[in-house]
Amino acid sequence: MKEKFLTFGRMLISNDAVLKAVKVPMLLTFLVFIVNVFLISAAPFFGLIQTMGHPNDLENAHAAFAEIYDNEIDCRIDQGLLSCDTDYDMNVAGYRFFYTERLPELSEIDVSSIILADERAAVVHVPATPDDNQEKHIVSGDYRLIDTLDFSEVRNAAEAANDKETYYADMTDMILNNLYFANIGQSILFIYTAQFMQMLIYIIFISLMFMLANFKAPVKKITYASSIRLTVFAMTGPALLSALLGWFMAGWASFLFIVVYMIRVVMVYFKVNASDTPLY
Repeated sequence: MKEKFLTFGRMLISNDAVLKAVKVPMLLTFLVFIVNVFLISAAPFFGLIQTMGHPNDLENAHAAFAEIYDNEIDCRIDQGLLSCDTDYDMNVAGYRFFYTERLPELSEIDVSSIILADERAAVVHVPATPDDNQEKHIVSGDYRLIDTLDFSEVRNAAEAANDKETYYADMTDMILNNLYFANIGQSILFIYTAQFMQMLIYIIFISLMFMLANFKAPVKKITYASSIRLTVFAMTGPALLSALLGWFMAGWASFLFIVVYMIRVVMVYFKVNASDTPLY
């Protein structure tokens, strides 16, 4: 078992070791492919995290929500949908709060805003003056993680708890974090699905490239199943490198993965082509 782990470790950087992957069971190859996709998805995920607004970035948002609770607005969330009995549009602690059926284009919002729509909500913090060395922060998402919430009852519940400030703060944290994680969860699923499909296409075409080693060869050097194994295990080292670099240089990490992986595939192919014995 120790030797197998050492061999796998060598496969990360050694092209000669990758050739031994032709003996690996196909189920293990599939599991390694799943891990590879997770590693490759790390860089886009880190890029997403770095560009998204976070609830902690929304200056004075807690005070704004506290005023919304004090106004006991007639809005409620139930089964992922929000309904309001009144078309609200008011200023609360430096934020414009309003209700609309659909969210507007958030990138075009030029004042700090709290926006409730039927299926989604958004909180946008815009620096007070153009001289502020701050960026616009946006937290938005749907209500899938919020079970039920009646805004008109928050004030009474807070007063009944005998700690209005803490109750308001906890309620606002719950709303903001649920909006944040609802949005980020959907984005992560999209990133992973997109990377899975892209890597699957790579495997199909690159493994076909390995089959060219059989062209006019006196003996069959490789089978298609073996070529798939080589394609997947050759991917692991570049995928790990991409994941490690992703936090520091998310934009470049994905590009470097493609470059390093393609170079490695070509090198492994020449080793397969130069082999005098079948690799299966």
